Order: sequence, then C-alpha cells, then structure tokens
Amino acid sequence: MIDIIINRHRASLLEAKELFAQFDEKDWRFKPNVDRWSRIEIVGHLVDSAIHNYIRYNEVTFAPLPYAVRPYNQVELVKSNQYQHANIADLIELLFALNKRLLEKYEQFSEHTLGAEVITAEGIQTQLIFMVEGYVDHFQNHLKQIKNIVVV
Repeated sequence: MIDIIINRHRASLLEAKELFAQFDEKDWRFKPNVDRWSRIEIVGHLVDSAIHNYIRYNEVTFAPLPYAVRPYNQVELVKSNQYQHANIADLIELLFALNKRLLEKYEQFSEHTLGAEVITAEGIQTQLIFMVEGYVDHFQNHLKQIKNIVVV
C-alpha cells in the first residue's frame, strides 16, 4: 500500500511542477476574496503541513505509542508567515524540497512503523499509514484548489 501512496505523491509533485510553471506573479498573489487564500498562500500552507508532518513521521518512530498528533493553527501560521508577500520561487523550491524528503521518509518506513497506532488531532485512533495517505490526499486537494482559482 505504501508503494501506491508514494507513486500517487510523486505524480502529484510532477503535476504541481507543470501547473506552477503556468502562473505569473499576478496569478500567484490573486485572492478570490479577503477570506480565501491566494495560490502562494496555499503553497505556504502546504509547506507548513509538510514541516509538521515530517516532525510527526520522525517522532512516531521513537515516541510512546499510541502517538498523539499535536495540532497546529493552520490559518494563523499562513498569516504569521506572511506567505502572501513571500518570494514565490523560494517558497515553491522549499515545498518541493520538503516533499522530496517526505517521499524519502516514506520509503524508509518498515511495515511495523506504518502500523504504528496514532491518535489524530481530532481524537481518532488510526495507524501511521493512514496519516501518510491523508497527507497525500491533502496535497492533492490543495492542488485542485490552486488549479481552480480564477483570476479576474
């Protein structure tokens, strides 16, 4: 199952590279409305998500089980990191570097580690493999958002 997840994520990253090459600065910074994220803010959110999940994936290998996922405030992180004004090329490069490392991490996981019991931030007991799959789904959902923002 992990091989399928890894291949899905690799395909998502390739799709993202092709998609991102289509946008200019105006496209990246356009906000559909004041309460919605721009494309570059979504990328920043994905960077935050990758960082938090990388820490979780490492901790689950040595922390007492079941591993309790520590939540983080996604909206406030996007604001405090000021992604709307970030250097677009640098943030995209960081996103791809972090996700390359996540793929390497996934390949390192043993079946035992993938079966580790995890308690999500919502209090649901699951296994690490499903947390990894959830991250890949999350990445793909945000790619769809990025694709569907219409600049007027």
